[in-house]
Amino acid sequence: MQLRPYQIAALEGVRQAYREGARSVILTIPTGGGKTRTASECIRSAVARGRRAIFAAHLSELLDDVSERLTAAGIPHGIVQADRPTNPTAPVQVASLATLHRRGERPPADLLILDESHHAAAASVREVLEAYPLARLLGLTATPERGDGQPLGDVFERMVFGPSIAELTRLGFLVPAEILSPSTPTDGALAMDPVEAYVTHAPGSRALIFCGTVAEAEDVASRMPVPVQTVLGETPRDVRRRVRELVTAGELRAIVGCSALLEGFDLPAIETVILARTLGTCSTYLQAVGRGLRPWPATGKARCLVLDLSGAAILHGLPEDERIWSLEGAAVRRTAEGLLPLSRCRTCLALFHSGPTQCPRCGASTRGTGLPRRATRVERQELSRLDARPLWERDAAALSALEGRLLRCGRYKPHVVPKIALSMFARSHKRPPTTKPEEAA
Repeated sequence: MQLRPYQIAALEGVRQAYREGARSVILTIPTGGGKTRTASECIRSAVARGRRAIFAAHLSELLDDVSERLTAAGIPHGIVQADRPTNPTAPVQVASLATLHRRGERPPADLLILDESHHAAAASVREVLEAYPLARLLGLTATPERGDGQPLGDVFERMVFGPSIAELTRLGFLVPAEILSPSTPTDGALAMDPVEAYVTHAPGSRALIFCGTVAEAEDVASRMPVPVQTVLGETPRDVRRRVRELVTAGELRAIVGCSALLEGFDLPAIETVILARTLGTCSTYLQAVGRGLRPWPATGKARCLVLDLSGAAILHGLPEDERIWSLEGAAVRRTAEGLLPLSRCRTCLALFHSGPTQCPRCGASTRGTGLPRRATRVERQELSRLDARPLWERDAAALSALEGRLLRCGRYKPHVVPKIALSMFARSHKRPPTTKPEEAA
């Protein structure tokens, strides 16, 4: 397995941490930097020394990727996942965390590699980790920050840093992000309808659209003017693989989903990422944007357009900002360079660091385009048309759109829609009004 120089350096950093006495180490490499390739080489090296290893992850795509790499390297391994071939005597087990937790299986291991290890604080994951007190633990993640924004110091002893997003971009392993944003964070609303944003700013491009709920994802998919597919948590593994093939071939132009697309969904053909949801933590924001930063030589992809409809970039900074990750205190903070003031072009809406006299995207004058470091109010400007409707009302609109979609494709079943409606309204935490507004008045 041929590693890039920075991957070799990262592995040496991990080995040095173990030599110095650490048992649990977390390795941080940005999305698209090749964490799986690095892990596969780590496994190959462990097996060559007579060690047993487990690669554990919560997504089938990650398990498939590692299994394919191990097969290519001639390393025998088993797969611990429902309905998958097993080989319990193999020195390596590629295991689903959910399966390990449910079955209580604990294959022997001297090395336990945990992918997407920012989930390590979850009770089910901790239960698996605690079953291997003598094994060395290696966590892999692009964003070592929990979902609640807290650090991971109670799970990992040492952190080893790979290259930054800026470094990988300079080396050509990632493409730069070109971000269009509202002038302030939108406080839970959207600055523009995602379908309108796609048609206006990225028509015909291969797009990945992140929505906040399943109902919103279905609504957006039903209104897209190009071939589209939703990918949700329950979408089967073979369907996801087929979707990637169709997008790469150009037969599908957009994928719409929620959190299922944030991790393990690698598709270099993506040219546009639309953030149509709130992204409360820096890690979620970087995971979403990172889905579009891989190069794609087939088209000479030079950049990824990010339509930030919630102002997440204003809160968390540009993807290429230098960040300091920590296992203690604040999980992540930006360096002095990363805290440079931001500007937003009034002509093309691009977001960039203040300094140049012309917008780096369109060349317009940047005079008077500076933004406050953290905005505190919502403004209706170019990327406005905020959707301030209650969530139950947005769900009702999405339900109506879904019903129309089912009717058009001949799959409408009247008894199914009420169940969907109940689910939507339960998620909204608000009951729909029993009377019309004018009657209540």
